[in-house]
Amino acid sequence: MTRLRPELLRPRGIAVLGASGDPERLGHRPLKYLAATGFAGAVYPVNPRRERIGDLRCYPDLASVPDPVDLALISLAADQVPGALNACAARGVGMAVILSADLPPDLRPPEGLLVMGPNSMGFLDAHAPVAATWNSTLDLGTVRAGSVGLIAQSGGLGGAVLNRLLDRGIGISQAFFSGEERFLDTCDLLELLLDDAATGLIVLLVEGLRRPTRFLELARRAREREVPLIAFKLARSPRSAVAALAHTGMLAGRRRVQQAAFRQVGIVEAETLDVVVDLAVVFAQTPAKPTPFGGRLAVFTTSGGAAILAQDVCDSLGLELPPPSAETVEALRPLLHPWTPIANPLDVGAGLPEGDLLRALATLAADPRIDVVVSINTMIGGRAKLAERARGLLDLAAELPKPLLTCWLGGSLSEEALTILRDAGRPHFLSVEACLGALRAAREYHRRRSLWISP
Repeated sequence: MTRLRPELLRPRGIAVLGASGDPERLGHRPLKYLAATGFAGAVYPVNPRRERIGDLRCYPDLASVPDPVDLALISLAADQVPGALNACAARGVGMAVILSADLPPDLRPPEGLLVMGPNSMGFLDAHAPVAATWNSTLDLGTVRAGSVGLIAQSGGLGGAVLNRLLDRGIGISQAFFSGEERFLDTCDLLELLLDDAATGLIVLLVEGLRRPTRFLELARRAREREVPLIAFKLARSPRSAVAALAHTGMLAGRRRVQQAAFRQVGIVEAETLDVVVDLAVVFAQTPAKPTPFGGRLAVFTTSGGAAILAQDVCDSLGLELPPPSAETVEALRPLLHPWTPIANPLDVGAGLPEGDLLRALATLAADPRIDVVVSINTMIGGRAKLAERARGLLDLAAELPKPLLTCWLGGSLSEEALTILRDAGRPHFLSVEACLGALRAAREYHRRRSLWISP
């Protein structure tokens, strides 16, 4: 099969076969999203019953479309798809994405035409930008560009994870909603992302694998290139495996064998979708590289209860909270209330001037015993104070040589602060347990990686 090339995902022209003027129809959304996200190339709606859709001229067939056409999105009835694929090959189109579902099992694309699908929601490249998709997550508008790649066989689940990643301040490099994967599969897309300089972390939502041996080879390559793979494996029970076979036509495989294989090649496996997003927040803290984390943690908060909670969770997870050095203690004293016990976790209490609070946090972070700092913020100070703190933490995080993770427990009182962080593309957490659990996974990943690369 012809190899998937990066230039095919940054097309000069896109034809939408089965384009529709009805906003509720599948053939309309790619037109909407390509325009909304600023696609710089040409867009050609193909519909013999329409002369125009919005500002775009319609064409009766693919042969009538002017050059260049590098990509075709196919939203047609199942019996029209084979003819559309032949038309793509005759026209010299490099790649087609079949958005339609319920196609016959014996469908075969012409030689030389790369095909994603059927039942695919397409793909997006946030850096180009190209939004060749009908995934409703694009109703959010322009997708923040970043270092996280996403491959999801389920478009609905993939879109939900994409939405949540963006809500947490995480930027995307490319996202693929691959559908049934009869032709291009997860391995093809993973290989492409591993060669993409903008991608430093890859999230996989997998029902089944058509080429498991090749997948494990690519996972080893990801490990060698320091690109973490976070996987959420669906179809883990016998009944859900049957559902996966009906959904994508892929056998799910034995769960224990799959878990052992993932662990052996360095894949970080998430047990829930919440954990998928939490892990991505930790690993995406520095552009295109995993967060360096040796396991030594400092917790900073204005709440005694939050400090105790953090201690409980760290103890249960085996995370190390080293005491501050004598030099750090002395540097902290003039910044804190006289009665504040200096320890780790560090509860500085309420009422500190915001400048002193941030200087104290920076002082704790500078301790050479510490690898990463977590700032836990409750509702103390109210909405305006939390927003002010979010701005201060953004500035501080940009200056610190170590990762600074922020956790916000205040519910709706934290909304303005979270908006500030999200708009700045700064990932954050909403619970202590989620934050520290993801940090433990990062610690284990880097611990295992040090064993893999040892001579």
